[in-house]
Amino acid sequence: MTGVPVETEKAIRYIQTLDLARCQGQWLQVPEHARKVEKHAPHRNILVLTARAEASAATTAFSEQSSTFRPLISSLVDAITKPNPYPEDSFQAIVCLSWLHWLLQEPEQALAQLVEDPVTAYDTAATERARSREWIKVCALKYAYIKGFTLEKSNLPNEAAIAYYSALPLLSDVSRNVALGSMPREFRLWAERLLSRCVAYTLKAQPLDENTEYGRLLQIFHHWAALFNFHPTDSKTGLQAPQTTPDFELGQEVEYTRWNMWMSYYTILSQILKRGFVYSISYSDSNPNVFTAPSNYTAEEYRDSRLKQRKELKNVENCIETKLLEETSFPKAHVRNERVENWADAIMDNWKIMCGSSWSDADLGQGGKNAIAKGVLDILYRAATKTFHSTQILRHLFTVHAYLAEFDLALKALDSYLELYTRGKARTEKTGEIDFSLDHEDKVLWILSEAISILCRFGGRKEAEKAKDIAAKLRLWTEEWDTEPQIQEATTNEPNGLNGSGNITEPIVKPVSGSIISVAYHALGTSEAHWGRLTYEASTRTQHQNKAQEYFRLALQRKYRNSRNLDYLYSLAILMAEMRDIPGSIKVVKQALAEGANQGTSEDDFQKERKLIRFWHLLTLLLSARSDLLNAAKASNAAFEQFQDPGMLFGHQEYRSEHLNDTEKTNSPALIDHMNPFEKVGVLEVKMTQVALLEAFEGPASAVEASPDLLALYVRLFGDLRDMEPMKTSGEAKVPKSRVGSLRASLFKRARSRKVDNPRINVGPPQTAQPPQTAILQTVQTAVAFPRPSTAGTSTAAPTIQVTDTSSSGIVEARGRPTTNGISGRPKSGVYDGTKNADGRLVQRSRSRSKIRKRNSVRDSMESFRPPSPTANYDENSPENAEAQQINGVSSVSVRNSVQSFARPGTSTSTATRTTVAHRNKRESSMSMKSTASDTTSVLAGMVIGRAASPAPAFPNITDRRHKLSVLVELWLFVSGMYMRAEQFEDSKDAINEAAHLVSKFELELSRATSSAKAFANSGWGGGRSIDQMWGDIWTQRGELAKSSDFPHDAINFFEKAVGYWPNHARAIVGLASLLLDLYSEIITPDAPEDRPPPFLTATNYITNSGSATNSTTTASATPAPPSLSRHQTGQSIPLSIASANTSTSNNNNPSTTNNNNLPTDTHPTTDSPAETTPDLLNRLAARDRAYFLLSTLTKLGVGWDYSEAWFALARVYEESGQVEKAKEVLWWCVELEDSRPLRPWGCVGLNGFLL
Repeated sequence: MTGVPVETEKAIRYIQTLDLARCQGQWLQVPEHARKVEKHAPHRNILVLTARAEASAATTAFSEQSSTFRPLISSLVDAITKPNPYPEDSFQAIVCLSWLHWLLQEPEQALAQLVEDPVTAYDTAATERARSREWIKVCALKYAYIKGFTLEKSNLPNEAAIAYYSALPLLSDVSRNVALGSMPREFRLWAERLLSRCVAYTLKAQPLDENTEYGRLLQIFHHWAALFNFHPTDSKTGLQAPQTTPDFELGQEVEYTRWNMWMSYYTILSQILKRGFVYSISYSDSNPNVFTAPSNYTAEEYRDSRLKQRKELKNVENCIETKLLEETSFPKAHVRNERVENWADAIMDNWKIMCGSSWSDADLGQGGKNAIAKGVLDILYRAATKTFHSTQILRHLFTVHAYLAEFDLALKALDSYLELYTRGKARTEKTGEIDFSLDHEDKVLWILSEAISILCRFGGRKEAEKAKDIAAKLRLWTEEWDTEPQIQEATTNEPNGLNGSGNITEPIVKPVSGSIISVAYHALGTSEAHWGRLTYEASTRTQHQNKAQEYFRLALQRKYRNSRNLDYLYSLAILMAEMRDIPGSIKVVKQALAEGANQGTSEDDFQKERKLIRFWHLLTLLLSARSDLLNAAKASNAAFEQFQDPGMLFGHQEYRSEHLNDTEKTNSPALIDHMNPFEKVGVLEVKMTQVALLEAFEGPASAVEASPDLLALYVRLFGDLRDMEPMKTSGEAKVPKSRVGSLRASLFKRARSRKVDNPRINVGPPQTAQPPQTAILQTVQTAVAFPRPSTAGTSTAAPTIQVTDTSSSGIVEARGRPTTNGISGRPKSGVYDGTKNADGRLVQRSRSRSKIRKRNSVRDSMESFRPPSPTANYDENSPENAEAQQINGVSSVSVRNSVQSFARPGTSTSTATRTTVAHRNKRESSMSMKSTASDTTSVLAGMVIGRAASPAPAFPNITDRRHKLSVLVELWLFVSGMYMRAEQFEDSKDAINEAAHLVSKFELELSRATSSAKAFANSGWGGGRSIDQMWGDIWTQRGELAKSSDFPHDAINFFEKAVGYWPNHARAIVGLASLLLDLYSEIITPDAPEDRPPPFLTATNYITNSGSATNSTTTASATPAPPSLSRHQTGQSIPLSIASANTSTSNNNNPSTTNNNNLPTDTHPTTDSPAETTPDLLNRLAARDRAYFLLSTLTKLGVGWDYSEAWFALARVYEESGQVEKAKEVLWWCVELEDSRPLRPWGCVGLNGFLL
């Protein structure tokens, strides 16, 4: 071998020009460039021969290839066999020779030329002296592609995979220096061919599962996507110009088009998302490692990994959508654009995962789940512009709008969907031609079931009527498509039929899966049961309930494979409980609990156990309806014992010194932190039921100490309402410091108000409002049943829950239950008198009177509606606090130990130091509500629409606050009822005022957001209560307090206001009717005594800010007061002297089974008054008749048909009217209701109606 000839500068330049022409695919210019190279570098004859052969191969027609390529093949073979000092020329000749054989469809000959490994061959050719560096890279890609393809066709899959993947390092090396999209045309052509073939081969070789090499696939797709992500800069303008897509053909052998490649890329990312895999910490385009179990990740690393995953998904989505919109035109009416619909399906599948429970807002970047959902909506609407009446896209629009709580838009999409489907179905039945543009039957049943669930769960009466109309169509189609698989004989004229008789047996395929049929029947049952609650026709209520029970049992049939569905069992159990079938409901609940136990412990955030909380709560109430209070207590405890470790549910709280709490904020999320708000309400309701159990055992005096723990539990579950409060507007006037006042007297260690000692307690709204108290709301660590870690000088655990001897003296009576509103007490336990320091941090405070200090006014003005309030200094070394920090376990042989202990560590249970309730302390503004200026939404999670496939709706912040406010108001009134039954009327009044203050602030916020008064009466979507409903509850509670305090006339006024706000308020109507009957029976006088204390205040003085806790005569006027008139008719009481005595009774039939006529008008009470009719007698008759009208209507409604107090009051009306037989009949009905009446109403379990 002779030495390498020295090339001239001109020869080098022509060789590089030839290399550039080949790289750019300028084949018509290659022969000329080859001639110049041959002239100036005659020793590069192999390079010249190869270049001419490549140009001929690229420009020769298919019909002339054989005659043209044969001479070229012979010349190349001869040239390759001769010694050549230029390895790059030999490498190019070998690749060209194999390419010619490949074009002639001679894979064996092509493979025979490619003996070496592609990487080795490339390394040999790509020397430092190589002049054609760029074309050598192209040849390396061709080498790998041709060898891999021929090996694949030769049934050598492993060798083919090695050949394909051997080019990936070359692409990685190139991408480190330059963008792949900036490479020459031929490089991009063969890179795209190679990568497309790699993907096609990999995806066909094995299905996507956990064993798939996702990292290698992602590396392939990253290289492939990089070919299209280059944006060259215009030299004149300096702006990036859009890259033009190469116009070359990939060849028939490349099965995957660019659209297929993009969708495959998206499919791989979707599989990673679906399987819960995460990216590595060092994830990059060149090193895309994917892990299945990142147990060693920190929270920040895990979030960063998911942010990378979301970013890549979004980039691919943008590329696919751009390509789709550019290449797709609007179809004709009879054409279905499947590409667009498949794309919409893929987008929806990923959206359901990212907006589900496994992803958080922090994992998704700016905007969180709400931004993701809105982006999906935009994609769906753009996709709709490329389809013609697509029912599939309308279904997706319904789902996403429902998630965003845009239920009106969701229902409009549903109406369009039903209209299109109904017309298409009728057209198909008429013509016999299948319309493939319509959704499948199972999708139709699913969306109708989803709509019914949404309407019944989040809507009111109007929405329930809409659900009833949808259920009519759902019922028709479900019965039509619920066909059993059967064999049908089709007659044929051919004599040689399969059965020899001229008939051919053909199986009929069942059109809809059994699980979907089960879903449909459950939705039908939900609609019937929900309408049974709301119907005004009392005679049809039982029919609706029976029909609902039938549908629920159909949904649970084994043939539908849903017989163990906890959601369906819950619906059936709660319905049977409302129908007073207590044994049947207990049987269903036990079946659900047994099924839950058989399924074992769930690993996905205890999903099964979280559902079973409702079943244990329902079982508690069912057992209480059978007077089995001890077993009811066991059932209530089992709701939490199933989680084994209490710290798993409530978290392991860190109890440290105030200095450490100030300097370091620990975060130990518990299971309740992952629960949705409705699940949290369920936990709170169980605790309230445990309080009611203790009240039934030991009376209300033992229950009053539970209120601090219940309110602290509320804060632990829902957080501080200040976190959601809006900032003050600039126009709001800052409250003067002079109106702050001093610290109000603490309820701790003060005289309790009793009926005997203080018969004239002012139970009306305060003249000077007391600042809201947060003393019992601030100590999150002391929530009910929270375990406390061991600290110095303290015990290690709170009293446990156990059942003791049933003969204990603590049992008052077997059927002991609270009165009227059914709220009760809890075991004795010590409580912390909690407050907050100036920085809003939680601190402990002794039960003794503490020093008063001012809070930072600037912080107060930013954090609360209320004026700044002083807080107590905490002296950790004081004797009182030292005593308060000692833990004395509650030891008692009474039945209180069978109820969940609310004892919190750090307090004494001694009678002398026992606390009453912390809401009498000077409360800070943590529970006050503020209006919002933000439109962002927060997920009101946990209300999964029917099935797990759909994420929970994300409600606006104002709806979220309404829901939490409704719960908090109910809790304050619950506390008020406990104090009222314990005859601590001042405490009860203060609790009512706290609830009223919250409602007034939220009413002010709502009035700023809307100009219509209807907003106060409308609860909207989301499960919260309307402003008027909450005012109705508050005024009702005031009426009951006034009645208990011997203020019947003020009670009448309060009940009138409650009925004015909420005309169908059951407790208000019963309370008002009872007092009207007392007027009729002359138990109370028509007018209040003249020598009575100052009358109760009206609504105009409802809430004000106090200047001093001790100066009750100071009048303030800052906070807004509710109107003196209600939004329904009137909010003022109707004076009995002007009550209508001739009110029409034609439309108020007796609600009992005999359906007697109206009250007799000639039946007058026996009195000593003159026989002639007097105004006093007319007033009394009017009071009796009005009581009858109210009660007769109430007992026909869904809120009162099973309300025993209403029926008992109605029986009294009949008795006072002389209709003894009618009274007996109603009283027997009361006995039947009482026999199946639970400790608390069934509604405290069915928070979502009949849906779990």
